[in-house]
Amino acid sequence: MKTGILLFCLFLFGLSGFAQYSPKTTKQREGSSVKKCFHKNGKVSTLEIWDKDQRNGNLKGFNNQRKELFSLSLRRYGGHASARLTYYPNGQVQSVYYSDAPDGGIQYYHSTMEFDKLGRQTSFREDKYPDELRPEAPFGN
Repeated sequence: MKTGILLFCLFLFGLSGFAQYSPKTTKQREGSSVKKCFHKNGKVSTLEIWDKDQRNGNLKGFNNQRKELFSLSLRRYGGHASARLTYYPNGQVQSVYYSDAPDGGIQYYHSTMEFDKLGRQTSFREDKYPDELRPEAPFGN
């Protein structure tokens, strides 16, 4: 029974991943890589570019009319800056969870952006520490 459920889940997740956004990754001459995901109309949905060492990157998202929705810096050293995406079946980005944190530090930044099926942003939430820089007041004044 457990094996049947496992196979069903793998089949279900495998189909949803295959049916969505058709990702294509290409290596450039200088060694960098470019990953493109597409809307059903063939226009780019997301563009993820990494340098040749896969340390620094950039992630951009677009609606199906090529309007840029977001641009995020990515990194794989000194902590991390990463993004997790979900997509609608039409290839439009549904949500973006972004996380940025230095290595060994107490600072962090997390945000979640959500979009409708046409690429209109429907919500934005963020959590960060520290909340903002606060200048110190001199003593005795």
